[in-house]
Amino acid sequence: MKPAAPPEPSVRWHPHPLDLVAVVLAVAGAGCALSGLLPRAEATATLHRILPLLLFLGTVIVLAELTAVAGVFDVLASRLAIASRGRWAAL
Repeated sequence: MKPAAPPEPSVRWHPHPLDLVAVVLAVAGAGCALSGLLPRAEATATLHRILPLLLFLGTVIVLAELTAVAGVFDVLASRLAIASRGRWAAL
């Protein structure tokens, strides 16, 4: 019979304060655009201009987080340190 595994610690996720600021500003901006406080044509033009950039940055962040969890950066850093043989200039 296998021994019981120790219980996993329950870690509760807390958003970063800047994430909360970003959400509040996004909601405020959407509210201003929908209420007519901001000109709809300008808001739409700005959204069409920056939306591809936001999607690209979002996918880059997700990719960076996944590679960090997988340990890709740690492996690359150790390989580069080995290849440079401790020389700062070579690194």
